[in-house]
Amino acid sequence: MREAGDKRSERALERERIARSLRAARERLTRTEAPTRDTVAMAKRSYGTGQLMVKRDTRGRESWYGRWRMGRRRVNRKLGLKRVTGSREGLTRSQAERQLQRVIDVELRAVADVRMTVGEAGELLIDHLESLGRKRSTVGEYRSYLRVHLARSSPPPSWTR
Repeated sequence: MREAGDKRSERALERERIARSLRAARERLTRTEAPTRDTVAMAKRSYGTGQLMVKRDTRGRESWYGRWRMGRRRVNRKLGLKRVTGSREGLTRSQAERQLQRVIDVELRAVADVRMTVGEAGELLIDHLESLGRKRSTVGEYRSYLRVHLARSSPPPSWTR
């Protein structure tokens, strides 16, 4: 008799546990919670505003990094440490955004301020190609073409009348 009562009580406990689980599942479906950060639709960033990322170094510290394009190059720069919750050290996300814009402005201005002649730019390019290991004859041809056709100090005779 005792065994039969135990089996009934076990069945009743099992039914009660299943009913609780079903009620909890129904509540989760009907509950309207604030969406988590992963599900929030964020506005698309404007072109040229860069990308903000967090990277962790070998010591476990997190830092803000910015990434943007300058011409065909993709530039990465460290902006500063990420602020730890409850601390005053480091940058918040909005501070990192402002810092990213400042760094982009400075970098673009620095590139725009550089002025050089065609001859100087050609010499820089040839020096770069030489450092890449181009053949001596190829580099010589480039220097000759630059000297004769591009970097003349006076226009060719056919241009003057």
